[in-house]
Amino acid sequence: MTNYNDKPMTGPTGLRKLANDRKIGGDNAAWRNTAKKCDLVAALEAHDRGEAYKPPLPTPTAAHVAATTPLPAPTAAPAPAPAPTAASTGVSVVLDVKAIAAAVAEEMETPAVDLTAVTDSIAILGDRVAVVEAQGDAIRDLANALKGDKGGKAKRARTVAAATKNPVLSRLIPYYAAGEYNGGNIVSIESPAGFGKSHAVREMGRGYDVFLEHGCSEDIDEISTLLGSITPDGKGGFITVDGVMTEAFRAASSGKNVLLLLDEHLRWSARTQEFVLVTFTPCVNAEGKEVFRLRTRKPDGDTLEVLEAPVENLHFISASNLEQRIPRGPYWDRFLHVRLDFDKAVLAKVCRSILDCFGVVKPADGDLAKLFADKIGETRKAAAEGKITYPLSPRDLKRGALFAADSTESSIAQVLTGLVRDKCQSWDADTGDRIEDGGFIDRAVAAFQAVADKAKATS
Repeated sequence: MTNYNDKPMTGPTGLRKLANDRKIGGDNAAWRNTAKKCDLVAALEAHDRGEAYKPPLPTPTAAHVAATTPLPAPTAAPAPAPAPTAASTGVSVVLDVKAIAAAVAEEMETPAVDLTAVTDSIAILGDRVAVVEAQGDAIRDLANALKGDKGGKAKRARTVAAATKNPVLSRLIPYYAAGEYNGGNIVSIESPAGFGKSHAVREMGRGYDVFLEHGCSEDIDEISTLLGSITPDGKGGFITVDGVMTEAFRAASSGKNVLLLLDEHLRWSARTQEFVLVTFTPCVNAEGKEVFRLRTRKPDGDTLEVLEAPVENLHFISASNLEQRIPRGPYWDRFLHVRLDFDKAVLAKVCRSILDCFGVVKPADGDLAKLFADKIGETRKAAAEGKITYPLSPRDLKRGALFAADSTESSIAQVLTGLVRDKCQSWDADTGDRIEDGGFIDRAVAAFQAVADKAKATS
């Protein structure tokens, strides 16, 4: 038999709800909503036994007890006094009986009226309590789901929302979702320099438990930087310190969702490319799981430690500028390539997403993101023609937003007037003096100064 004593009075599984659902007590809803716990438990147990249950009568009032309790048996007593008369008392005996009867009747009826109103209020209150309890259960379930999300749907929703403003990030979203299987594919995102690749990947990295970033180089010790190395421990001994790739594997093997950005990976030497080629290839372990496997520099008994990271927990992504370096065929073939061609309209959206990160509101009479994208295109062409040394990039816009006096386009434009000239203008190799470029830089500076001056004119 069900133990009803452990159940609450109200709520989705409460005693009152069970009694109401099973129609215990007939249509006497007032009793079901006011009965004590012991009465409800007894009623439910009787229902389980197949017996009829009658709710207990309401507690009688003092007037009712006085009216229904029999008088004690008469005892021998002195001769009674003469019966009172109307003349001696001024009150009729018959009238007294009627008054008592009326008083008793009134006393009996009044609680019934009040009890109905009270039970109705209690029933409404009970319904509200049940709703609040149900909402509390839902909130607790949501809180527990978010705590256990580990970079899943909740974080992915935020990332997808960000992707709507960053066209570069939107190209990556189909292949990356923290904690989800992507077949072990590694995207290589390639574009001309300064197109916002790293910025987009960092935004995506917010959806992971761990985001790591490594700037690749052709240094002879690059493999040690990735795996780790032996270093003095300060106590006369040595310890093995994890490199960035070992750090990523160790976190992912413990169940965390990890994204590792390998920036400018085409700069790796042929030796480093051959080394990571094996690491980037998933395999099936003894338990039948698809994993990435890495042999570290840390001793494990008579051998070196081997870490296995499930492909759904460890995601690699690489980025590179398209320059003169041409990688070998097997290494190039290992990646899923996402190529970004220069497009000022797309670049303007990238610049707008950068300004959005700093809370910059686009004014009705201007668009700094579009202007900056236009100037990037112009400086790229001027650099190719030899007029200037380096073009502008989205990083310069981010610096302008970072060091501006406030989060307005005019303040950012004011900062850019100095950054443009110092970054882009060529210099004489012998004297270090600026080389004239036919007024190109002056025109670019004037365009940003006009944005800054517009705000001053309207203020």
